[in-house]
Amino acid sequence: MPLATAERAGLLGPEPVPGAAMARALELSPEAVVARVRGSGLRGRGGAGFPAATKLELTAGRGLPAYLVVNAAEDEPGSGKDLHLIEHQPERLIEGALIAARAVGAAHLVFYASSAAAAHVEAALALADLDLIDSPPPQLERGNARLTASVVVAPPEYVAGEDTAALEVIEGNDAIPRSRPPFPSESGLWGAPTAVFNVETLAALPAIIVSGDDREAGASLLATLGAELRAPGVYEVTPSTTVRELVEEIGGGLATGEPTGAVLPGGPSSGFLFAEQLGTALERDAMAAAGSALGCAVVRVYGEDQCMACALREQLSFLADSCCGACPPCRMETSMLVRLLDQIRGGGPAALIGKLEEVVGFAAGQGGRCSLISMPALPVSSALRLFPEHFEHHAEFGVCKERNHEEAQHVGSPSTQA
Repeated sequence: MPLATAERAGLLGPEPVPGAAMARALELSPEAVVARVRGSGLRGRGGAGFPAATKLELTAGRGLPAYLVVNAAEDEPGSGKDLHLIEHQPERLIEGALIAARAVGAAHLVFYASSAAAAHVEAALALADLDLIDSPPPQLERGNARLTASVVVAPPEYVAGEDTAALEVIEGNDAIPRSRPPFPSESGLWGAPTAVFNVETLAALPAIIVSGDDREAGASLLATLGAELRAPGVYEVTPSTTVRELVEEIGGGLATGEPTGAVLPGGPSSGFLFAEQLGTALERDAMAAAGSALGCAVVRVYGEDQCMACALREQLSFLADSCCGACPPCRMETSMLVRLLDQIRGGGPAALIGKLEEVVGFAAGQGGRCSLISMPALPVSSALRLFPEHFEHHAEFGVCKERNHEEAQHVGSPSTQA
C-alpha cells in the first residue's frame, strides 16, 4: 500500500539523518530523553492515546532492567500504517525503539509483529546489527554491553494486540488480557518492568529527539483510507487536517461517486460522524467533542444512501467475534447487542431500539480486563443519535431505509415480525 503524503511535513516529523537521533539520545540522560518526549506532547498511536512520556517514566522509575515491547500486531481492521512503516522506513522504527529502550533502561527488545511484518522486522534488526535471539530471555541482567532483541509472531485475533494479551503470547500463553493492576510498567514480561509501544509511536521519536523543544516534531500522523474511496492508502496528515479534507480531497471521495453520508474515523470503537461534522479535525480532543474518537485513524466512509443500522451491525459483529470470553459482562454485552440489532433489523419491535443503549450503559459499569467492553459505546450512541430513522424504518418494515416502501410491505408489519 503506497504512502501518499497529504501534507509534506516529512513522515512523522522532519526526517533526521539516520543515527543522528540515537547519537543525540546518548548525549542526554534517560530523564532528559523522557522530558523531550513530554515536551512534544506525543501520545500513543495504537488507539488508546496514552501519553508516551508517562509510560516511559513509569517504566524507568522501577530502577530495574526492563523490557521494551514493540507492538506491531496491527490487529485493527483495515489498518495499514504500521506495516507501511516497517516495510518502507524500518530504520525509523529501530532507532525509535533504541531511544525508548535507553529511556526505560531496557535490556531486551521484543518485536511483537504480525505475520506480514515479522520478516521485515528481522531484516531490519540484522541491518541494525542488533543481537537477534530466538526468544526473549525470562530473566534480565543489568549492565549488558549490548541490547538483545527477538521477534515474536502475533496471532491474528483482535484481542491479541492488546498490551497485556501481547505479553501473555510472548510468554507462550494464550492471547488473554491480564487483570490490572499491576500494570506492565510495574510487572510485565516475567514480572519485570515493561513498556509496550505501538510502531508509529516509536517511529515518531527520532524527529522529537533531534528537534529539541519543537512541539510540531512528530505531530504528523498516519491515516488509513479504505477501498471504498477512489484513492485508498496510507496518508500522512497533520492534526489540523479535517475529516472532509482527508476523505474528499485526499481520498477522492467514494469510488461510487455517492456523496459522503457518514464517516467512522477511528475503527470499530469510534463514533460515527454525520456529514455536517466532516469539518472536525483529526485531533483527539476535537474528535471527542464531536462524539467520536481518533483511535489509530482507520477511516471508513459510508454513502448518504447506505443503511447505518447495517453499518453498526458490521462493527458490533466484529466486536462480538473479537471477544475473548474472559470477562462475562463483555461476552454478554457484545453478543446481546448483535442479537438485539438483528431483531430490530428483522422487523422490530421498535421498543428494542432503546435497549441497545441500556445494554451499553449496563456494561459500562462492569469493567473488564481490557477496553473491549467499552468499545461499543460510541458507535451505538452515535448511530442512534444521528440516524434514528434508519433503525425505526427497520423496526417498522424489516428492511433498510433506502429500499422502496413496496418491497418493505412484502416483508410484513412489526406485528407479524415480533
